[in-house]
Amino acid sequence: MTTQSRTLVTLFVLASALCTAPAFAQAGKLGAYAGTVKVSYATKTELENMSVKGEVKLRFPVTGRTSNLVEAEMFDPSTVKASMLVTHYETFQKAKSPDSGGQINTTSCKLEKPIEVDLDAQGVFTLDLKAKSHTWTLALISRKNLPMTCVHSRSGAGKSTKGLVLGVGTHEPGPPPSKGVPFTDPASLTAKFTMPVGPAMKSQGTLPIEQEWTFQLQK
Repeated sequence: MTTQSRTLVTLFVLASALCTAPAFAQAGKLGAYAGTVKVSYATKTELENMSVKGEVKLRFPVTGRTSNLVEAEMFDPSTVKASMLVTHYETFQKAKSPDSGGQINTTSCKLEKPIEVDLDAQGVFTLDLKAKSHTWTLALISRKNLPMTCVHSRSGAGKSTKGLVLGVGTHEPGPPPSKGVPFTDPASLTAKFTMPVGPAMKSQGTLPIEQEWTFQLQK
């Protein structure tokens, strides 16, 4: 797992710990949202780069509802169905120091072919019926490693496998923005949105996240 990936997971663990666990007995009784998220996600630092593109399929139960709010607290991955058709996945790593021969080695890897993988998903979703806007944040972690073709600057070509961790939504883990993404119909949410990266993710090299999502409320 890369430094950026570990940071994203840590952020969600901390955010989850600050929230009250939802009453999952309500899950299912209040309906669920199902849909897709097209995403382009990338990180870039001096020593590590990563880029991934694909389409995420999601289904998550509504865990709370009032006259003004619809909420889904997704801290138990077993309550969320998630998978991703990964069409592009590339990584680059550069050694911090020279090897015994004085060479700074690099390793470049790319996905062998498009593949669909199951994901664990954790996060929160809030729909403000009064303001007619919604916010959400979700961490996605592949349940298995993906097959990669790699090239090492000294040893040459080879095969490897890598896990996948990325974030999607309107904001990074933590407090939501003061203004959410607008909607017309709370039962049918659609948006094209670029997530502005917050301080924590930006410090780890995460770039603005391009997304397009569609969610339908299922009873």
